[in-house]
Amino acid sequence: LDTQGGSAAEWLVRHAHANDVEVISMLQPYYSDTTHMLSRNRLNPENSTKAMRHAAAAAAYAKGADGLCVWFLPWPLGANERDSLRTIADPDHALLTADKHYFARWHMCEPDSVRSNMGTEASPEGIEWDAMYPAELPVRLHSGDSASVELFIADDIGDAPSTSTLGAVVLRIGLHGTTNRDEMTISLNGVPVDPQQWRRRPYPGCDPYVAQMIEVGAVPRRLLKTGANSVHIGLSNRPQGLELA
Repeated sequence: LDTQGGSAAEWLVRHAHANDVEVISMLQPYYSDTTHMLSRNRLNPENSTKAMRHAAAAAAYAKGADGLCVWFLPWPLGANERDSLRTIADPDHALLTADKHYFARWHMCEPDSVRSNMGTEASPEGIEWDAMYPAELPVRLHSGDSASVELFIADDIGDAPSTSTLGAVVLRIGLHGTTNRDEMTISLNGVPVDPQQWRRRPYPGCDPYVAQMIEVGAVPRRLLKTGANSVHIGLSNRPQGLELA
């Protein structure tokens, strides 16, 4: 599942609409997050959640899709799935106020391998990954390094009034091979995020010594905007002897 609107790529929409052709975006049924890369459960795809499907639908509509094809959902359809379909089919009302879970694209293989192969990258398990598909993650950081990750948001978060139905905006960042002693920096669209707003915890589904999650539990709305947002992450310092090979 792509919550960044990739199946409704702007160039495709532009050329299709110029020739009076509609674009129907495909919503994939499964998702994979870094849990599958960091844990022992790589081969078990998980069904997308309602919030993920809502984010993917909103991004596709925002990028010009004329409609959506929902490939399949857990069968038989229950109340949860039917409610999700009704929400997706109503982009001007129900989808606007629905909970959404956006996440950046990622490749299972290392970015250098992706660039060098320019085709498909076979994982150790024999799964092929489309290396031509643009992905933001993973990013390798050494002490002193930083990187920016783009995150597309279809919602009008920044201009939403305090009286709107929008609740909390939460940012979660998964980190592999890190410790509590690592000194990190995070900024959103160029504005630093106060470390006092962070919370570190073990990454769900992973052994605690393998990966951590940084959670910013109440992101100020003014730091975000509709469209592409830049999440900048820096590793300013780490204890001696802990550099990754």
